[in-house]
Amino acid sequence: MPILELQKIAQVFNGKTPSKKEQRDKGFPVLKIKNVSEDGFFRGQFTSFVDEEMAGCFPQKVLNENDVLLLNAAHNSDYVGSKNCFVTTEMAGALATGEWMIIRADISSVLPRYLYFFINAPQTKQAVKNIVKGIHLYPKDLKKISIPIPSIEEQKRIVVVLSRADSLRRKRKEAIKLLDEYVESVFIEMFGDPLINPKNWQKMPLESLQVTDGIKCGPFGTQLSKSEFQDKGVPLWGIKHVNVHFKLPTNEFLSENKASQLDMYSLCPGDIVMTRKGTIGNCSVYPTHFAKGVMHSDLLRLRIDTTKSIPEYLSFQLRISPDVRFQLNRISVGAIMAGVNVTKLKKLTVLVPPLNLQRDFLEFTTQINEIRKKMRLQSDELNHQFNTIMQRTFANAL
Repeated sequence: MPILELQKIAQVFNGKTPSKKEQRDKGFPVLKIKNVSEDGFFRGQFTSFVDEEMAGCFPQKVLNENDVLLLNAAHNSDYVGSKNCFVTTEMAGALATGEWMIIRADISSVLPRYLYFFINAPQTKQAVKNIVKGIHLYPKDLKKISIPIPSIEEQKRIVVVLSRADSLRRKRKEAIKLLDEYVESVFIEMFGDPLINPKNWQKMPLESLQVTDGIKCGPFGTQLSKSEFQDKGVPLWGIKHVNVHFKLPTNEFLSENKASQLDMYSLCPGDIVMTRKGTIGNCSVYPTHFAKGVMHSDLLRLRIDTTKSIPEYLSFQLRISPDVRFQLNRISVGAIMAGVNVTKLKKLTVLVPPLNLQRDFLEFTTQINEIRKKMRLQSDELNHQFNTIMQRTFANAL
């Protein structure tokens, strides 16, 4: 089987980012990074446009159906190359911004879908990481990556196999997403839309629901330095852990002595943990089976009096309520990475229905979490199988 450099079977080049002055509210569509999901799907609408004349100056950078796109620049080097997508009919005809690298297959040599799966293969992703320079991936470097080129008939067979495996794992992921949407719909059915409060539940400020000194932000930078991090000990948790509901393990720990000094910033099972930087307001409940931990400076802790509210119910409301989002946006205006003002957060109001209804919701979500857990295990297995097939398929690459 021939093994060729990518440049032998495809054009590889960057898109074109229009200046702010060139951007319009309507006109010729521009495909930005944010228009594509982390899973590589077009989100369904364009948010930026340019004049036809401007786009006409860069005809090569206007997307063709079946182009393969790869993220070539980011603020974080780990993110470069992590997002890619296959250009569908609804995306074709848009101008790709300069953060996209366009890989346009020579269809006489390679099937675009085969090329797309090659770009997604684990060993290709690792090879891309190895050639990232700073926070950029350059066409001249990607062009030199080697790709196995079997016959077109064999490529077709490989595409069929990988497409089936890919479809199975995506369907499982979509099922998990639908399950999450179902939980939200049950919440609305039980308690009503928090924005309009149609059931006239009592509204209370968070400070009235906390235990003594229960609402705290993480330690200041002067209280905790990276030099104090260890490989084992008391776990230290940050934004990325809250965003995935603590399903990602931490690799940062503190000594028992240091954790004792920071005890006022501790995390205990049942605490609500909220992000205070980046996407402010993401919430998760610290798991019941976790050991006592410590939070980073970019988190907030809400330790709730469970005779007044159930943490799982309150965390869900904080996460999905448009009323809470409105309040958070209002109190975080002007904050420059310092996050939410804790004093103002304590005044944030939430709906507090009777405890028995909150417990009913907790029981329901506990059952759903068991179903979700099984589905995630199945999803992980499907992802593993898909990656294994791709590793074997492109074993001779690079």
